[in-house]
Amino acid sequence: TLDVLSRDEFTYLALGEISAEELERLAAELPESLQLVQNQQAIDLAQLTESLHTNLTALGLLSFAVGMFIVFNAIRFSLTTRQQIFSTLRELGVPISMLAIAIALESIIWSVFGAGAGGLLGYHLGNFMLPAVASTMQNIYGAPISGELALSPMQFGVAFLLTLFGVVLAVALPLWQRVSESIREGRDLSQQWSRERTYSLGAGVLGSVLLVISAMAYSFIDSVISGFVLLACTMFGGAMLLPVAIRFVAEGVGRLLPESRWSIRWAVLDSLAQLPHLRVALMALLLTLVANIGVTTLVGSFRTALGDWLDVRLSADLYVQSDGFELERIEGATWLQDMHQRAGITTRFANRPTNVIGVDPAAPDTRELDFLLAEEGAFDRWAKSEGEITPIVANEQVRYLAGFDAGDVVELESAFGVRPYRIVGFIHDYGNADFEFYLPLGYFESAYPESDRFGTALWINDGQLEAAEQGLLNAGARSGEWIAQGEIRRISFAIFDRTFEITAALNGLTLLVAGIALLSALLAIHQSRLPEYSFWRSMGMTWREWLLIVATPLLLMALITGLAALPLGLVLSWLLIHQLNVIAFGWTMPLAWGWSPIFLLAGITFAIVMGSLAIAVLRVRQTLPQAIRTLAAT
Repeated sequence: TLDVLSRDEFTYLALGEISAEELERLAAELPESLQLVQNQQAIDLAQLTESLHTNLTALGLLSFAVGMFIVFNAIRFSLTTRQQIFSTLRELGVPISMLAIAIALESIIWSVFGAGAGGLLGYHLGNFMLPAVASTMQNIYGAPISGELALSPMQFGVAFLLTLFGVVLAVALPLWQRVSESIREGRDLSQQWSRERTYSLGAGVLGSVLLVISAMAYSFIDSVISGFVLLACTMFGGAMLLPVAIRFVAEGVGRLLPESRWSIRWAVLDSLAQLPHLRVALMALLLTLVANIGVTTLVGSFRTALGDWLDVRLSADLYVQSDGFELERIEGATWLQDMHQRAGITTRFANRPTNVIGVDPAAPDTRELDFLLAEEGAFDRWAKSEGEITPIVANEQVRYLAGFDAGDVVELESAFGVRPYRIVGFIHDYGNADFEFYLPLGYFESAYPESDRFGTALWINDGQLEAAEQGLLNAGARSGEWIAQGEIRRISFAIFDRTFEITAALNGLTLLVAGIALLSALLAIHQSRLPEYSFWRSMGMTWREWLLIVATPLLLMALITGLAALPLGLVLSWLLIHQLNVIAFGWTMPLAWGWSPIFLLAGITFAIVMGSLAIAVLRVRQTLPQAIRTLAAT
């Protein structure tokens, strides 16, 4: 095995569960280069990766919800365009139950085709994204993942059942509406418009109720699942209010425009005619924009906070990690400005891996730490280990994941037995899945004399880097056993950016799906309105006037949708950063709002809207001559 690995010795050997006798025999036979250490991490991997799984599941469900909107819109259009056929069949005596069964079977057959195609596309998408997921799990959690996508027939079955459930939900309301109306109502256009207005107002009331529930439940969030339920109520509540807002704006603008601008007024008020057909697609677009804004703000805020934290955490110029390095031989060197060597032990606290670390209070990276919730003079008391109960500093994860606050007393194992410590403050510790406690190095060495020494951080005087490297070689360090902290920072951000490629890919997918929903809705609208368009053209309307009338409502509704997405996206990012992020990972950060990604998202959305409009317009221009000939024949 060593020949295959091209190594002279093993780095480590991993063992499964063994008996006490086998463990004792193994310990006696181990060479000096290997030391038997009980693994404390494996049992925590499921807990540590649960929040990442939850986030990916939530984004996947968002894509599923947007897809359901497409199905709902498609079925609704299918029933609307065939309304006259259904009415004729009912007049001929066809039972309404038979029509309902036929429509349901039709939808199920299409769902089978859709689920099959979606499963194949999802499999290839999963293979494409797997390297990024594996890198994330390995770099953050140390969890190895196979490079091959593992799927089972049961997973495909669950996916199909989920698709079927979505189709049933999408079919239920349109089918119930058609079944519950009489033949006369089915042929009465004014009745249909009245019902549409009633349904729109009803959805607005339901959306208002969901937003009120979200506001009332905000202070009761205590888990990731309840947090995502709150997010769902907020997002869907805002989406249901969108048609009401569009109707209100269109009617208001229509009343404000003078009668002399009849063409613009007609174009604006035509929004009311297009809204019943476009509202579901616009709601899907709103959900996608809100998710994009919220997640983009979260990632940007996290990146800013992480950068500020790393500027302190990695402020040293060099970091040396070497067994042969003799620290005493560089003390007092002319090139050395300052140094900091830490020590630590690994234990368990609150059923989670925990590090107790000794740090030098006078070191530059310790002095610049931002103490959170600390009392006045807490840093000095902590640095001198003053107090009836020894003061200690913890990372934020201890506060939010273990439930301890400043002033609370924790008990940790030490060389003196179990010792109590009083928490006097917290510090940021981004990207760490473990609990950590910090003690002054002098006290720590007396409490934990058998602790492990960590690497040494070195601050170098300006222009003395070559002298520093030569000094390290003279002190016993070998070339390659030190690294520039700037390189660590670069690697950290490379891991960060690769981690969130997964989220960016899912955001892009939902935006693409929303664009498809908008395109299909526009194609269906123009197909159903071809007789009207042929009549307009036969009366002498120019293509420019026609384009003004059909494009203005879409652009107006898309603008309202985009403006509505801004406050909802801000609310979503607030909930993600100040609630979900704290509950899931245990660290806080300020919300960093940036307009650049918002403008980029607006540009992409505008391109999608204009692309959908262009395809729909080209389709109309291809089919309109035949519609005009049909009109002339009648």
